[in-house]
Amino acid sequence: MRRVVSVTIVSGALVGGLFAAGPAAQAETRTKVQPAAAQDDFGKEVTVTREGAISGAALINEAKRAGRPYSAKEAAAIKAAPCRVYERTRGYKNSKGRWLIKVTNRLTWCWNGSQVLSYRANWKATTANKKVWRMRGWVKKSAAPTKSWSSVTSKAQYRFYYTGNRKTYSPWVNVTGYRNGAYRWSAGG
Repeated sequence: MRRVVSVTIVSGALVGGLFAAGPAAQAETRTKVQPAAAQDDFGKEVTVTREGAISGAALINEAKRAGRPYSAKEAAAIKAAPCRVYERTRGYKNSKGRWLIKVTNRLTWCWNGSQVLSYRANWKATTANKKVWRMRGWVKKSAAPTKSWSSVTSKAQYRFYYTGNRKTYSPWVNVTGYRNGAYRWSAGG
């Protein structure tokens, strides 16, 4: 049986000093798999990346469909701004390539060159076998912009207990989106 914990909590927008909520939108993405050097008796550590550009219009339409539309002022600013989505997954896969545990951190943000206009972070933790891999809860899940809104950082870390060797594993992923569309990430655990 598969157990999934999914959280979509944090969203924000700054347009003329207003905060607002809006859903993450879908985008054309590229996927890249990077196996880590660490190998254990139950599997190997893996990081997967998906990224791509997303139009402001697509983001606004998604918000309308979800029942949480942007105000007219916010929508106008987002339509004129480029947006990007960056998703990173960290965890362990078995020898057949099936995920044993994983934590996913997805950050969607729009910018205008001088500040981040809007952002949304989604986090998800999954285990393929909840009897062998016991889900122990979130260590960290947060997303916040800097005071000047020059960047926004999303952090996610989940704790899993492996009954095979009685150790706790805590994969984590941090993603930062900048006002020029650049991003930076770090992952471990």
